[in-house]
Amino acid sequence: MLPKNRQLIGVNVGVNTITVCRFDSSCSLLSCFEQTLPQPEMPGAVTVQISEAIDLSDKFYEAMFVGIAFPGEIDSLGKVVETCIQFPGWSDVPLAYWLEPRLSRKVLILNSAAPSFVSQTLKMKNKTINDDILCSLAAAILSLEQFNSCVDLP
Repeated sequence: MLPKNRQLIGVNVGVNTITVCRFDSSCSLLSCFEQTLPQPEMPGAVTVQISEAIDLSDKFYEAMFVGIAFPGEIDSLGKVVETCIQFPGWSDVPLAYWLEPRLSRKVLILNSAAPSFVSQTLKMKNKTINDDILCSLAAAILSLEQFNSCVDLP
C-alpha cells in the first residue's frame, strides 16, 4: 500500500496517444491529460514526450513511482521494451533506464495487456471512467505492487 499523502503516476502509451494520470494514496484521480504521440514514434521522441508530460503532471515531485502501460514485449524486470510491432525502431529500448534519471523516480513498464485486464475489472465496478484513465490507474497500481515486493517504502 502507498504511504498516506504519497502519490503515483500511471501512463498509458496507446497507438496514437499518451495518457498521463496522477493519483493519490487512495487512488483518487488528481490530474490527467492526453497528448498525441510524436510522429514517427521513435524511442527518443517518445521518451522525451513521456518525461515532459510527467513533469507537467507532477511539478512538485509528489509521486514516488511511475507505471507505464506499453503495447510491446517488456523484459522480466519491467525496464526494457524488447519489441513493439506498432512503433518503428523499438527493439531492446531501455525506456525505464532512460526515464528514471530524467524523472528522479522509479519507473516500471508493463505490457499493456496486464493493465488492460485490471482496468476492465475496475470498469465493471465504475462504468463512468474513461478507458485510458483506468489503464493508467491499473499501470500505476500494478507497478506499485511490484515496487512494494522489492523495496521498503519510506
